[in-house]
Amino acid sequence: MKTLFVGAVALALAAPVAAQSAGGVILTNTEFNGGFGNNGQCTAALAKVRNHQRLHADARGEAYRNLSASAFQKASLRTTRCEKIDGRHRVVFYVDGIPR
Repeated sequence: MKTLFVGAVALALAAPVAAQSAGGVILTNTEFNGGFGNNGQCTAALAKVRNHQRLHADARGEAYRNLSASAFQKASLRTTRCEKIDGRHRVVFYVDGIPR
């Protein structure tokens, strides 16, 4: 179930473009494509997508649709973040959770 859950979020947010060394995937949907010039822009774009999906279960991946809004928020916070990669701030998804 965890694999389906996480995979669905990745597909719901964007198509992967490149894998990160720690198991992350750069998300490239319209809101994130090309990255951002600073972390604030990246974080704001991620928050906007995350909040929309939190409020509208039909916008999430199939495995996430049955989660409560708070459970979805918790899962998203655990698996996605902004990272500076090649001089641009990009949203990165980690299927097994953000590495510590």
